[in-house]
Formats: sequence, structure tokens, C-alpha cells
Amino acid sequence: MSGAKKILLAAGGTGGHLFPAEALACVLIARGYDVDLVTDARASQYGGMFDAAHLHIVPSETLRSKSPLALARTAGTLALGLGKALMLMRLAAAAMPASASVCRCCMPAVSGSVKAR
Repeated sequence: MSGAKKILLAAGGTGGHLFPAEALACVLIARGYDVDLVTDARASQYGGMFDAAHLHIVPSETLRSKSPLALARTAGTLALGLGKALMLMRLAAAAMPASASVCRCCMPAVSGSVKAR
């Protein structure tokens, strides 16, 4: 949807998060927004309305053990996920026209490459 304002919805990969996000996305799309979903790999088991161009899978992990190796693996996975999420926010902000409004709570995270409008 070219020319439409981009919205990134973030939802955990379980049905209790994805189904409400999908319902919200339907309303936003009907109102003319271009909606992408940012979630984790668990979302693939629910199918849903988001095609590959509008679905962004970010690495995520749950703390499963207190062993140093498990903690390091979890921290690494979460760092990768954070990096990918920040990249998506930067790309979305960079694609916005200068007249668009930007959520001020998110701008500190993306201000490294995009100035607040």
C-alpha cells in the first residue's frame, strides 16, 4: 500500500497476542494504514492474515536455565532480536514522509539514523 502511513504492530508469538493484533490490523488496514507485524518464530503456527512482506520475525528467547551457557545463549538471542527490531523501526521511520507524526516514546531508540519530526 504505497502512500499509506506505516504502522508496526508488535505481538508475542502466542495466540493470545497474535489474534488481537490481527483484529487491530484489520481495522487499521480498512482505515488506510499499511500494517506490518513484528513477532517471534512461534507466530508461524497460527497462520494468520500477514503475508511475508508484512511479517517480520525477530529472534526471541525465554530464560530456561541458570547455567552460564544458557544465560549467554539467551542474552545473545535477545540482543539479536533487539537489533532487528531497532532496524525495522529505523526503516519504517526513514520511509515516513516529513509531514508524518512519529511516536515520541519510540524516537530515542531510532534517533541514531532518523531525526525526530
